[in-house]
Parts: sequence; structure tokens; C-alpha cells
Amino acid sequence: MRIVPNKFLTALTGCFIGMVSLTAHASTLVANPNPPPPTPPPPGLPIDGGIVLLLLIGLVFAFYKFNYKHHIKKTLK
Repeated sequence: MRIVPNKFLTALTGCFIGMVSLTAHASTLVANPNPPPPTPPPPGLPIDGGIVLLLLIGLVFAFYKFNYKHHIKKTLK
């Protein structure tokens, strides 16, 4: 049995491959525009205010735990 290629499917496949290759190479044909200018930094702290508050709460908690731990050791002796 002999395989006979279908002319319509061959033409359709060729068109599909052509469209894919043109689409892939289209970005090289387009002129690259200049990149946008960099935006200025926002005013204020460069980090979020919530992080600063969380850091302060952590320091207060660490100070409390450190003093509480030494208070227990002093009372047991």
C-alpha cells in the first residue's frame, strides 16, 4: 500500500510553518523604541512602615522576654 500525500494538507502545513516562522522573526524586524525613563523614588522611608513597626514590636518583645527570664532566675536562687 502506497501513502499518497494530500495536496491540501501539505499546503496548509506549509502556510502554518510560514506563519509561525514569520511571527517568530517579526520582533527582529521591528525597531526597538527607547526604554522609558526611570521613575523617581517615592518620598519617605525606602521600606514599608509596617516593617518598621514589626521590628519595634519584636525588639520590645525580646527585651521583655530577656528581662522576664532573668527575673525568674533571680527569684529561684
